Amino acid sequence: MHVSIPDMSVNPFVKHARCVEKQCVRQPIQETPLRRQLDQILLDCIDVVLSDVLGRKVREAIYDHLARQSSLAKEEIPAHLDKFSELLVKTFGSGAATLERRIASKLCGTMGWKFVDVPNFGLNEYVALIRGIIDREKKVYSETKGPN
Repeated sequence: MHVSIPDMSVNPFVKHARCVEKQCVRQPIQETPLRRQLDQILLDCIDVVLSDVLGRKVREAIYDHLARQSSLAKEEIPAHLDKFSELLVKTFGSGAATLERRIASKLCGTMGWKFVDVPNFGLNEYVALIRGIIDREKKVYSETKGPN
């Protein structure tokens, strides 16, 4: 199934996504195979973007710094995007927003979705929105495939 992120002016879910999705980020992350798959895709996208923009050595330095300063391993980044985003902001200042948009764009592209640049959205909000769309689509799919 091909899903694209809709235009904010048309879809009320997306229009209020920032408020709704921030609440989702605060809730415990439910571990499912689909979520683990999305987390791995996200890690791959982070790797690619950091390597393309900054180079492999800087990418590894970022992961090392994150592990030393926040006790956060690379594999834990999807569950703690806030710490990853904080490191990017501390390191790159306003350039962090560009990196986060590039990661979100790569993530959408990898999933076959159209990326929509939403003002004031960071990586946390994009990933929460994507998780919400996936969860909603999964729910709709399970309801339509239920007992007849």
